[in-house]
Amino acid sequence: MSNNDSPTLPGILYVDDETQALKYFAMAFKKDYRVFTADNGQSGLDILEEHHADISIIVSDQRMPEMAGVDFLSKVRARHPRKVRILTTAYSDLESAIRSVNDGKIYQYVTKPWDLQDFKMVLKRAFDYYSILSERDQLMSLKMSTLQRIILADRLKTLTGVAHADCIQESAIFADTLVAIVEALPRSFDVNPASGGAAMLQHGLATFMKQERYANAVILKDWQASDFDLQTRIAAFSATASSSDTDTTLQLSVEETNESLKIRVQLGALTAQELLNACLGILCEAKPSPLALSFFLLVAAAHRAGKSVQLCTEVNDESDELLSIAATTQAEAEHLE
Repeated sequence: MSNNDSPTLPGILYVDDETQALKYFAMAFKKDYRVFTADNGQSGLDILEEHHADISIIVSDQRMPEMAGVDFLSKVRARHPRKVRILTTAYSDLESAIRSVNDGKIYQYVTKPWDLQDFKMVLKRAFDYYSILSERDQLMSLKMSTLQRIILADRLKTLTGVAHADCIQESAIFADTLVAIVEALPRSFDVNPASGGAAMLQHGLATFMKQERYANAVILKDWQASDFDLQTRIAAFSATASSSDTDTTLQLSVEETNESLKIRVQLGALTAQELLNACLGILCEAKPSPLALSFFLLVAAAHRAGKSVQLCTEVNDESDELLSIAATTQAEAEHLE
């Protein structure tokens, strides 16, 4: 729950199994922060998932039943590593608190009973630290977004050039599939940092060009070794997605109609953005994954058959369309045949 609905204040989540401590914390800090409270670790995680965009700092008591503060903050770190984590603890638990700080799991510990003025300073420094990290991440994201567009443009130029030279099988499908995917790209993909840009940032242009030659060769080799029977491609994509040998194991279903393919994916631990990046990796990743290669071939087969492709996420039986790649027109389909 939250005792302050002002969206302009920085958000803090405080977790403690003692009701009086929750009330005292909310009363003490509600003027400066939007305070969310939870009386156990699991409730804290649920609140964080629902309001993660509004919460900058997480404060947890150490001694709680079912889930100790250190364990709760470790789970927070795994899900939201940028959130600033603070542990409150009695003097008797000081050793474990210090160990948690040294292990890098929490930002700082505060001993009970609190000195209110000291605690206010700790929270202020924590929010300043979070703000600095956020600004740094935004600058890095902007830089990587620019690099991603460079990578995307360079790769598309190379791959479509190969297709137009008619050097590969089904060259028209290859080029048209690339165009259809790019036209369907959501805005969120454009600002996502790409691993492909790391080579240019860290090692310079020569390494980046070598990386791009490798990526293009992988994509073209996979294309040349494949066929474009739609049922074969559906089976191959499903097998690749569920394989334990890939970095991303997905549970999915594919629904086929006369006009479209609808791919429904259970997100699990993935975010929607991570799923999108995994499927569209041929556009800018340094080493296109088997999942990305398989998705590209599936879209090509659907494109050849005149079908659109929808990539949807499913969470708690609710479906949300993440990507929609248009089908070819009738004239285009006849041209591809």
